Amino acid sequence: MQDGSQEETVAVTLIGAASRRLRLLVPSVDDRITAGTLDADLVSDIVADAVIRVMKNPDGVRSYTIDDFTETRDRDLSAGLLQFLDSELELLQPAGESSAAFTIHPARARSDCW
Repeated sequence: MQDGSQEETVAVTLIGAASRRLRLLVPSVDDRITAGTLDADLVSDIVADAVIRVMKNPDGVRSYTIDDFTETRDRDLSAGLLQFLDSELELLQPAGESSAAFTIHPARARSDCW
């Protein structure tokens, strides 16, 4: 278990790493924050959420059983990797763009079909 100062040091390091990684994944983040088309607080929230996921579960445990002890670890998370959820990255896409390949948008119902 880490004491408060060690935990703070780890958090600051992870925040820096998450911020750099996010800028690689979404290079337009800084320009869009400056232009006022992306909320800086939203970006901060997404970085914080990625850091919290690592800090709450640093060993990457995915499941845990007490009797006859069983523990399953997520391979990526157990390596301590910072990850952004697809839903978080989607929030950072410019309006009108989607990061989902081959997304199907249902057509509106036409009144002249029947």
